Amino acid sequence: MAVGADAPAVPARRLAQAHAALGGGADVVLGPDGGGGYYLVGLRAPAPELFLEVPMSTPTMGEETVALARKLGLRVARLAAGDDVDVAADLERLAAALRARPPGDPDLPRATLALLRRLGLVG
Repeated sequence: MAVGADAPAVPARRLAQAHAALGGGADVVLGPDGGGGYYLVGLRAPAPELFLEVPMSTPTMGEETVALARKLGLRVARLAAGDDVDVAADLERLAAALRARPPGDPDLPRATLALLRRLGLVG
């Protein structure tokens, strides 16, 4: 399983859901993002075609990945949509979401929060 470096706020429960999906019979698990791609991908077994035959960083990447996986006979599970950071507005949204979280939140991405503080995006 891999989580995108541009998705620093994926909660632990989402990772647990991905593991559960793979353990429950899915061959591929995807966490879709708002740009048409995915913030998380997990595989039960290697499936390099999914990364070699699907153009990356396109608005249709996620759907093309699902279509190819199904064509290959793989069972696909999807997680709830999540956020990633591709443009400045995404960074502002992330900063606002992190400001709203309580300090003791176990899913608080502390290194990301520290960086956003240094950038002056959160207090």
